[in-house]
Amino acid sequence: MPCALPTPGAAVPKGIAPQTLEQITRAVRAAPGGLSATDAGQRVGVSRVTAWRYLERLATEGAVERHTTYGWAGRP
Repeated sequence: MPCALPTPGAAVPKGIAPQTLEQITRAVRAAPGGLSATDAGQRVGVSRVTAWRYLERLATEGAVERHTTYGWAGRP
């Protein structure tokens, strides 16, 4: 799926670093089958939660599609 890169110099909300947003966007582009927040974080070098926050931002903007996978081990 095409993914728009952040516009250089565009205003971003507090807590969103333009460089990290660009890195996450590039990681998504490089994974044609999609990737999880964990995978994105590992590729970019940030925590899963940080990657998730950036992926949520991209999803809200319509740049990526959000897919939830249920049934994985974790806290109930």
